[in-house]
Amino acid sequence: MSKILEEIGLSKNESKIYSFLLSSGTSSAGEIIDRTKTHRRNTYDALSRLIDKGLVSETVQENKRHYEATNPEYLVSLLQEKVDVAQQELPSLMSMYGRSKSRQQVKVFQGVSGMRACWEDMVRNADYLYLLGGTGLQYEYLKFYTPKWVNALNNKKIDVKVLWNSDAKHLDYFLKEWDTKSKKLPSNFITKTQIFLYSNKSAIIIWSKEPLAILIESTEINEGFRKYFQFLWRISRRMSL
Repeated sequence: MSKILEEIGLSKNESKIYSFLLSSGTSSAGEIIDRTKTHRRNTYDALSRLIDKGLVSETVQENKRHYEATNPEYLVSLLQEKVDVAQQELPSLMSMYGRSKSRQQVKVFQGVSGMRACWEDMVRNADYLYLLGGTGLQYEYLKFYTPKWVNALNNKKIDVKVLWNSDAKHLDYFLKEWDTKSKKLPSNFITKTQIFLYSNKSAIIIWSKEPLAILIESTEINEGFRKYFQFLWRISRRMSL
């Protein structure tokens, strides 16, 4: 019983004393100290807190203080009161959380499953999507997932621009199925590293033997990469199927 009471927010001593009073009925402080083996000072402190919480009542009998547990149903009311307070404060807490989330964050995704998690983040959060250094290798690593990802982005109807490498693979598929504005980078610009820009995020994808994604959440870094993208977009040539 004491363990359960601790899990719902009572201290160890509060739980021990409240459990004892539930089973024993009205008891003096001396009886509580003797039966629970709780230090005298800790007993009085815990009783004071339990009284403040409405879980214990205090009476005087023959010039002696006695204590009694209140109806356990009050525990539910106490917990509901905490929930109500939390809900009332939730907008303020969410605002604080949002400010902390705006700070720079870096996440690393490894392997094919990590790539998929990174791609899912794009689908959820992209309000635009720019790809610098498109390789088409995504289709080889995630052949069955890629069409679903492409369709999800098409359905969002956002601005998608892709700067493809001159040696990009599977262009027939991507240019036909993916609703993008596409250009090809100069022939001497070839890399297996891609940079996806969306929202305030920059996802650096490295197609090594075990693919790796570094996701940076930073408005400042995202804006810097977008300047690179826009410069290269201006000097690259348009593509069509």
